[in-house]
Amino acid sequence: EVIPYGLDTETYRPRDRAASRRQHGLADTDRVILFLASGAGARRKGFSYLDDAMTSLADRQGLVVISVGGEKPPSSGSYDHRHLGSMSEESRLAEVFSVADLFVITSIEDNLPLACQEALACGTPVAGFAVGGIPDMVIDGQTGLLAPPRDAKALAQAIQRFFADPALAEHLSAGARGHAVQEYADAKNAAAYRALYESLL
Repeated sequence: EVIPYGLDTETYRPRDRAASRRQHGLADTDRVILFLASGAGARRKGFSYLDDAMTSLADRQGLVVISVGGEKPPSSGSYDHRHLGSMSEESRLAEVFSVADLFVITSIEDNLPLACQEALACGTPVAGFAVGGIPDMVIDGQTGLLAPPRDAKALAQAIQRFFADPALAEHLSAGARGHAVQEYADAKNAAAYRALYESLL
């Protein structure tokens, strides 16, 4: 049986993006990518692939990478990268997810990353590698965009495609929120556990 993590979809919900951005010194016109990881320097978190993807983009005008976590991931310096440090308060995390246009997860091995669920619940589409449980959450073309594992070029193409097509971005945002509410809400998670326990009695 596979039961996803339960999520408080009222805490993790879309916020006023413009207001949230002002608090972080970001402009409405900025194109914001969020990377979140505990131990971001760990090889399996794959930040180097995002760094390579960003460096390869021909148009980096207005692109900002925001990273969150205890460790600042090393970047090439060829693009605007701002590190916000570690965050544990859920309301602050939800606000940061809402600041971003796109959440990028570059894990080269993972299970069902909670950060993906949180991003989707905030209406923030996800781009990432098709590894582990990520494709269970990132439904290509519906809640985000997938790239083959370790393929920085394909990741760059996904990022470029996302920002080049406002209609796609809007479609993915609505799909992300709808999927999270339908699949990850606490009440559904609790009901699934209860049904499983009862089936074993």
